[in-house]
Amino acid sequence: MLDAKEIKGLVSPADDALTPWESNRWRQVQRAYDATERMFFGPRVALDQGCERARAWLASVPIY
Repeated sequence: MLDAKEIKGLVSPADDALTPWESNRWRQVQRAYDATERMFFGPRVALDQGCERARAWLASVPIY
């Protein structure tokens, strides 16, 4: 995806947007997650669980 210029880059696994703690960035992500709840039909992955999976994947990417 990086080579095809489909994304600008990857965030660090420690980025505030992926780490559930009290930060402004995390609160923004939580609000967006809550706001999109009605757009999904069926079970959703909990936000902290999804972020945990994203952190694990990002940690496995050779860039980091």
